[in-house]
Amino acid sequence: PQLFNTEALKCTLENEYYLGFRYNYAFMPKGILSQLICILHDYIHENSFWKYGVKFKYKNSYALVIENNHDNKNRIEIRVKGPEKSQFLSIIGNEIVRINNSFTNLNVNEEIVCNCEECADSDDPHYFTTETISKFISKQKKHVSCIKSAEQVEINSLIGNYIPKEQMAQYEKNRV
Repeated sequence: PQLFNTEALKCTLENEYYLGFRYNYAFMPKGILSQLICILHDYIHENSFWKYGVKFKYKNSYALVIENNHDNKNRIEIRVKGPEKSQFLSIIGNEIVRINNSFTNLNVNEEIVCNCEECADSDDPHYFTTETISKFISKQKKHVSCIKSAEQVEINSLIGNYIPKEQMAQYEKNRV
């Protein structure tokens, strides 16, 4: 994987609503994306991979995973679209968490993209940390404010996109 082409391929997800998730690292060890590519190699779409990114396909859904360690950003960004986007994001996310857990004292923040109207159409949407969402849930809040649009975003709609339907049903049941 370290010998992959360093030039980014022209991989995009067509202008369609996607799920966005990212992992921000205080320090990002080398090889996280390479390990992910090796582990999920069966999902690589039409050999669309390079040193800092990969396009995966799962059933009728697509994911673009990009490592960004430039401009003081140490992050892995995931964008998933298609009918199985929640399940596919869960597959990719579980593998990244497993890889992250193989390092000691790794400082990682997880973020969920905002789904308000303004962010849905933006190339630079707002992201909520999972800590922020958890805090609002623990305080039994139903909405969180988007910093960019100042719109109220329903937490259920926000996290419901990221949690497979079975788990979301259990979450709703436990909330009551």
